[in-house]
Amino acid sequence: KTSKCKFFRGDLGILLQNWPQIGQGAYGRVILAQHKLTTHFVAIKCLKKEDFEDRLKRERIRQEMNILDKL
Repeated sequence: KTSKCKFFRGDLGILLQNWPQIGQGAYGRVILAQHKLTTHFVAIKCLKKEDFEDRLKRERIRQEMNILDKL
């Protein structure tokens, strides 16, 4: 199954063209992508837009983003 994300957090330099979905969770799906400059493969989490309308879900997503930023 292939997938695309529409929005990104910042300019990631990611090439998204028919890469497969590699996972799925409560808040969205994870797809494989390739960095344009380094050609390294990366995982991109595509979040559901409607989850950002719920305050508690939005806070949990934001917490996860902060944790991942520290890695």
